[in-house]
Order: sequence, then C-alpha cells, then structure tokens
Amino acid sequence: MLARLFRSFLNDTKLYGEIKDKPELTLESTILIFATASLSVIFSISISLAIGIMEATILQVLVNGVLGFISFLLGYLILTVIAWLLGVKIGGGTASFNQIRTALGYVYPIPNLLSGLLTGLSAIFPFASCLLFPISLWFLVIASSAIRETLGISKGVTFAIVLIAIVAIFIINGIMGAVIAIVTLA
Repeated sequence: MLARLFRSFLNDTKLYGEIKDKPELTLESTILIFATASLSVIFSISISLAIGIMEATILQVLVNGVLGFISFLLGYLILTVIAWLLGVKIGGGTASFNQIRTALGYVYPIPNLLSGLLTGLSAIFPFASCLLFPISLWFLVIASSAIRETLGISKGVTFAIVLIAIVAIFIINGIMGAVIAIVTLA
C-alpha cells in the first residue's frame, strides 16, 4: 500500500496500468483517503491548539477539524467525478468510476497532507507557506498523469479536466473556508 502511495507521488505512471484491473485495491485506496483526511484533521487540531489560533475555543477547533475533513473528502470526490464524467463522456476514456477513484486515491493523499501540514506550520514558520505552490503544482502533475493513464485520454483533455476540477474544488473550499471563518469568529 505505502509503496503504491509513494510511487504515485513520484509520478510512476506504470502504477496506473498495474492497478487499473485490480478491484481489490479500491478498498485500499479508500482507506488511504480516509486515513489521510483523518491525519489532516489531527494535524490541524493539534497545531491550532498548540498555537492558540485567535483564542479559539475547543468547540471551534473541533468544528474546523470536521469541516476540514469534509472539505478533504469533497475535493477528492469532485476531482474523481469530474475526471470520470468528462474523461469518459467527452474524452472517450475507457475506465470505470471505481478505476479512476482508485487511481486518484493514491494520488490525493500525500500532496494534500503536506499542504495541510505546511498551512498549519506557516502560522509558526511563515516561510513554510513558500512550499505550498510547488506542492500544488506537483499535485496537478501527478493527478493529470493518473487521470490520463487510467482513462487512456489525451494530454489536452486531461488538462481541461484537471483545470475544471481544480476550479470546482477551489469554489467549494472557498465556501468551506468562509464557513470556518464564521465559526471561528462566532
């Protein structure tokens, strides 16, 4: 499991051909998604409590953690649904929904966990936020590779899919961020 996770992070495109026809790996990738979302929440809560963000109450920190968990899962699901719908319906891709979900289940965890950790750490070490941009770019690269290799579609269609998905995720995260800000300031 961890070997596949790291191969995905290193953009080993052969991985997606290997896992495409292994339905037993769908559960494994789902476990990775939920474990990573949980770790992200634990990091967020721990860092928030450690630095006392805006003197937030425990309830506010927990609500932020739950909303962060939901945001993490929504981002993954939005990327998966858009990749599958556009990749199959418009791009002529050949993968099933579970195949693309499995592939992205290996792609999504590490960059998003690193981003969450660095975002939290940037409250203590402001320079940590400088690493967010390259990690985000790398996520786009490895997500594009996973989508392209799993669906068997062109780079242009893959780019459009990832761009549309990222805009949708950005909008959803913006809404979630507004909710978190309202809860924190309440």
